[in-house]
Amino acid sequence: APDPPPQAPAASAMHDAVVDGDAVRARELALQLVASGADLVAAVEQGFAAGIRRVGELWEEGEYFLPELV
Repeated sequence: APDPPPQAPAASAMHDAVVDGDAVRARELALQLVASGADLVAAVEQGFAAGIRRVGELWEEGEYFLPELV
């Protein structure tokens, strides 16, 4: 029997990759997500988009500065 598809990454891992500015990890997680066959819209909203919103909050709070976001 063929191998089952890989498990979708946790939303918290996607969130953290964005907040940490780890583009390599975020790409790895995105590829895992696509390969898993999971609901992409829901996973992106709960993971990557949530991380983007958190980065925005940190910027507004003065915790992140433009060089850290680029």
